[in-house]
Amino acid sequence: MITYVDPKIFNRRRNINNNQPEVYSLNEKSDVYSIGILLWEISSGRPPFCNELNDLGLAMEILQGLRENPIPDTPEEYIEIYTDCWNIEPDDRPTINQVFDRLKKIVKKENVIIKDFHLFNDNNITQSSNNQQPILNGEISENIDSLHGDLSQVIQNFNMMNTKEIESSSNQFENNFNIIVHDIINLYDGYNREIKQQKILNYLNRHDIVLQEIYNLSNQNNSNSIVLLGIISYLGINTNVDEKKAFDLFQKAAELKNASGIYNLGYCYEKGIETGVDGKKAFELYQKSADLGNSFGINNLGYCYQHGIGTDIDRKKAFELYQKAAHLENSTGINGLGYCYQYGIGTDIDYQKAFKLYQKATDLGNPFGINSLGYCYQYGIGTDINYQKAFKLYQEAADLGNSFGMNSLGYCYENGIGTDIDKKKAFELLQKAEGLGNSPGMNNLEHCHENGTNIDKKTDIDKKKALQELLTKAAIQEAIDLGYA
Repeated sequence: MITYVDPKIFNRRRNINNNQPEVYSLNEKSDVYSIGILLWEISSGRPPFCNELNDLGLAMEILQGLRENPIPDTPEEYIEIYTDCWNIEPDDRPTINQVFDRLKKIVKKENVIIKDFHLFNDNNITQSSNNQQPILNGEISENIDSLHGDLSQVIQNFNMMNTKEIESSSNQFENNFNIIVHDIINLYDGYNREIKQQKILNYLNRHDIVLQEIYNLSNQNNSNSIVLLGIISYLGINTNVDEKKAFDLFQKAAELKNASGIYNLGYCYEKGIETGVDGKKAFELYQKSADLGNSFGINNLGYCYQHGIGTDIDRKKAFELYQKAAHLENSTGINGLGYCYQYGIGTDIDYQKAFKLYQKATDLGNPFGINSLGYCYQYGIGTDINYQKAFKLYQEAADLGNSFGMNSLGYCYENGIGTDIDKKKAFELLQKAEGLGNSPGMNNLEHCHENGTNIDKKTDIDKKKALQELLTKAAIQEAIDLGYA
């Protein structure tokens, strides 16, 4: 995508008066630039810079003037057309009509024969796309399926498009981009911050998207792009973590009635991110997001009913909402529904259903589901006990940055469940889980301290003080989990 987009959008500057970023907006001349790239691609039979990594470095090189070389034996007039189109200065590029006229002259000069495309009706006359005048036999016609081929196909494609259709290419790009943003918002559920950072970066790279494109669309009040910018600010992707900016962006997207923006704003109020903790406000926002069909809003609304956040506890409603989120393939909702069946929350206990749901959440890559499935194998919930499978699943959840997986894996190493006893590894994992705020990890780490499991004998840790701190943290975390704090 980088290689086809007007490089001017990568040239971000700041206004010297207000220090605000000034971003170039795609326009008709941007479409002409893209057409120039396509004309080169047609002559070469391959995408531009296809053997290079489409990353920010390539974008900067293109901005500084890097272009593909003309293909040998290409008509000089044709080369001049596409090189004029990809001129770095938009004002120096031709209009789409000028490109069309110049291509027609080449057809006439080179006496290009159009054949084998069933171009003409019985009267050898076809109406042009704008219905203004007929096209006579030997001129340009419609219905070309591929951009690659001889020069006649190029001209026919231009004839198929009037100016408004060319202008709509920017809208098509925006629509495709919305789908990608939607994928990013919805795909990476249940991971910690570092894993989310890497997964989003990988996704952007796979789709040849640079952050400048997101900034460009957000300045046009594209609400999905605004949400993604909020996530980028919150996670600190290629920038410093900026939770205040994230909150403001989520609020802006929410004002545009974006369901994901509303959900993320609710999350900020629930967790007190750049605002006071306000369970009632969080509940209201989750409700609005759920009403718009957002699966994350539905899932978190269920969580509010389960734990009494901003509303009275209603386990039956919680169960129904988890069920609804699960039907929308929300992996956290699927895991939550499994939890309801395992512990009888709003429904009867059904270990087999719980196991199947945890398996489904695992298949979708949800770290909480992976940890829960490991728990089932460890204790024989809805399946036979299999310590090796439990250990392997805990390892997978821990590798995804899940603190519960780290805690479970540490417990396995400490007690030799599915693996050899390794007190040092156990301590390291439980310490890492504690650092992520995991209360079972805090309690298990306290047990390690109590039994002298800390292998590092060189430290001057005051064990009594460390133990007191861990017990206090655990108590506070448990109080929060139970709704008492």
